[in-house]
Amino acid sequence: MSTTGSQMVDVGTRISELSEALAARFDRLEGSLQETHESIQKMSITTAEVMAEVHSVAASLASLEERLTPLESNAATAANGIGVLCELVKTSGLLSNASAESLRRLDDFTGAKRTEPTTRMLPAPAAQLLPSPLSVPAPQLHAMPSFMSAIMTPSPMNG
Repeated sequence: MSTTGSQMVDVGTRISELSEALAARFDRLEGSLQETHESIQKMSITTAEVMAEVHSVAASLASLEERLTPLESNAATAANGIGVLCELVKTSGLLSNASAESLRRLDDFTGAKRTEPTTRMLPAPAAQLLPSPLSVPAPQLHAMPSFMSAIMTPSPMNG
């Protein structure tokens, strides 16, 4: 019995040692689980903050896009107006005294190809620039004071 008693003490001691070892392992496991849980919570908070920043950036971009839309439209309108003005200047006869360099720069700006780079546009004839007094309708001539009517009525000598 002594061997049996000593074996029982050995088994009891072994069970006790295994219980303590398992308890220590479970404690370490529980600590690791707690650390993992805290890390996940921190990651969730950080993810929420990043998502809020992403939404803020997206809202800012949408706001910028809204503000840029009218600017793009205005820029297109201005560019069209500049093109119209360049064409008006080019065809108006105002360029008769312009330098060849200015004419070249205007052509470069408008994208026009000049057939003769040194040719300057001649001014329009005076008759095209100012309307003829004879082009005023007759009923208006009679409504004018006699002095104006005499000036604007063609003389038989001038023909």
